[in-house]
Amino acid sequence: MYTGVQSVYLSAPLPAAMSVTLYKRLPLLDESVCRQMFLVHQSSYSVLFQDYTPHAVWEWIEILLPNNTEECPPLQDTMWYSILTPLTELQMIYFSGEHDLVKLEHNQAYVLVGITGGVAVIALAISIFWGLNGSAFAN
Repeated sequence: MYTGVQSVYLSAPLPAAMSVTLYKRLPLLDESVCRQMFLVHQSSYSVLFQDYTPHAVWEWIEILLPNNTEECPPLQDTMWYSILTPLTELQMIYFSGEHDLVKLEHNQAYVLVGITGGVAVIALAISIFWGLNGSAFAN
């Protein structure tokens, strides 16, 4: 009944360029959600809710998409959101770099190294001032 409907499976973590393109052009998608399903049709998209059964998806497609019999039911305007304009090359470079930086900021190994280094610097400062306390600089 519906032609041209195909599914695409994306597995996390996405490459930086793909993630930036997806989440900047479709802003209602949530990056923190592991499983998401959405329909894309004529420069607009609709986000499916938590029911991912084949029957629920089929019903969703029947409600949202016009069928092949030239009977075009009105698209549910409240359920479709416009896909934003494509990113320029400069925006793509900037947002991809920002995406990589956020991943580095949340890496626990770097946090542990930063905490260890901070404690070491404080211990070094305390030992230096403790050593200076008994020297000629104290007079």
